[in-house]
Amino acid sequence: MADWSAVYSDLLSSYVEQYTDAQGNPDLRAQILADVKSQILQQASSGSVELPQNLRVAIRRVFLQELDPEDRDDEEHTIESILAATDKRKEQPGTGEDEDAREERIRPTKAGNYRKPFTDFTASQQLFKEDMDAYDRERRDTKDPKTIGQRTKIIQQWWESLADDKKAEAGRAASKWNKLGAPKETHELYRRKNFPSMARDFIETVRQTMGSNIVMFLAHETTDSQIKMAVFETQPPDGKKAFSESSEPTKDWVLNGEQMLTNYLLTEAAEEDLNDENHQVEIALDDEGNPEVPAWTGQNLKVQQSLARMVFQAAYAKFTGKPKAKVPWGLLIKSSLEYLSSNSIPEGFMMKDPSKWTKANMQMLWNHWNSQEEEDKGYFTQDTYHFSQLPFNFATEESRAAYDTAASKLASGLTTFAKVVIFLTTHTDEDRGDLFSGMENKVPVATEVFEFLQGLLLPFSNIVKCGDLIFFVCGSTLRKEESFQGLKEAVQQ
Repeated sequence: MADWSAVYSDLLSSYVEQYTDAQGNPDLRAQILADVKSQILQQASSGSVELPQNLRVAIRRVFLQELDPEDRDDEEHTIESILAATDKRKEQPGTGEDEDAREERIRPTKAGNYRKPFTDFTASQQLFKEDMDAYDRERRDTKDPKTIGQRTKIIQQWWESLADDKKAEAGRAASKWNKLGAPKETHELYRRKNFPSMARDFIETVRQTMGSNIVMFLAHETTDSQIKMAVFETQPPDGKKAFSESSEPTKDWVLNGEQMLTNYLLTEAAEEDLNDENHQVEIALDDEGNPEVPAWTGQNLKVQQSLARMVFQAAYAKFTGKPKAKVPWGLLIKSSLEYLSSNSIPEGFMMKDPSKWTKANMQMLWNHWNSQEEEDKGYFTQDTYHFSQLPFNFATEESRAAYDTAASKLASGLTTFAKVVIFLTTHTDEDRGDLFSGMENKVPVATEVFEFLQGLLLPFSNIVKCGDLIFFVCGSTLRKEESFQGLKEAVQQ
C-alpha cells in the first residue's frame, strides 16, 4: 500500500511555506494543520492508502524538516507533549480511537453547520452519533414515520444518560469548532449563496424592530488572496438617498473606510509575548531624521519584528513629513516596489507584515540594512527622494501665472530623479464630474477634467512621461462619461 506522505506530497508541499511563516503563531499553525487534515480526508478513498492514526502529528513531522533549527526544536517539543498527553488520555472502550483523533474525524465540514454555535449537546450528537442512533432504535420503531415525533424526547434522555467524561469531551470539541469555524475551503461557496441576503435581512430587521440606521463595511479574502469589499446600509423609506451616496463627503468617507479596512485586514499586529516582560523597543535617528539600524543580536523573534516595524514607521514618518503617519502595510504588501526604493529591501525579499517574518527573514533584512548603512545608502535618504507640495489656483489669470512659475521651478529640480509620483487632491462637481481648480472671490470654481489636467501638468511635461499620477478626488469624475473621457485624453497626451 502506498505511503500516505508520498500520495499527498503535492498537497503537503503547498502548505509548507505557510506553516514555516507561521512561526510563533500556534493558532495559525493549528488552522493550517486542520485545513491540511480536512483536505486529505476529503480526497482519501477507502482502502487506497492507510493514514496514520494521529494524522495531525504526522503532518507536523512532514513539516518539521523544513523548519529552521530553533523552530524545529520547539516543534519537536510540541509533538512530544501531544504524544505524551495522548498516552495518558483514556481511550473509549473497544474503539482504539482517542479523543483528538475522533474530534478531527468528526469535525463538521459544511459551512452551514456553523451558522449557530455548537453546544455540548449538539457536539455530542456529532461525536457519538452511532451510540445515539442505537439508543434511539432501542426505544422506538425508526422505520415507522409516525414515531419521528418521539425522537427529540429520546435524544434528550440519551444526553442525560451520557457519561460525564463524554459530555466533557463534547464541550471541548464544541469550543474548538466554534473557535475554528467552518473549513476555509467552504467559505467561498457559502458566501456567494448567503452573504448578500443575510446582510440585508439583518439590516432590515434592525430598522423595523429598533428604528436604527446601519452602514457597515464587509470584507473577505478571495481565493487569489485579494480583499473584496462591499457596503451594506439601511435604505431610507422616505425616498432620500442612502447615506453613502448622499454627498461627496459621505462618498469620501466610504472610500477612506474601505481603504482603512483593507489595510487592517492585510496587516497583522505584532503579538505580545505574555511570557516575557514588556519590551521597550526604541530606535535611533541620524542627524537628518533617518532611522539607524538597531542592534538585534540576542533579541528574540518578537523583539526583532518590533524593531523592524519601527524602522519602517520612522522612515515613513520622515518620508511623509508627518510624525504620526501610519505605514500603509496593505499597500506595501501588495505592491512593495511601487512604494519602496529598490535598495531599501534585499532582492527577492517577500514583503509581509513584520509579525509574519521568520528569523531567517530578519537575518536577511538586517544583513542588507547593515550593508546599506556601511555604504552610507540608508533606506530613505534625502538623495533618493524629494517630497514637495504645490498648491494651485486656476480661477484667475494672476493665480494661474503664479502656479506656472512655481511649477516650472519645481520641475527643473526634479530632472535628476528617475521616477516622479504626483498626488492630486481636490474636490469634484458631483453633477458634472468636473474638478475644482481654485477659488475666485471665495467661491469655488470647477473646470473640465481635460482642461484642468492640461494646466496642471504642462510645466511637468518632460517629467511625468511614464510616471504615476494618483488622484484623491471624488468618484463622479469616473462615473460621468464626459469627465472620464477627458481624463483618458489628458493621460494619453
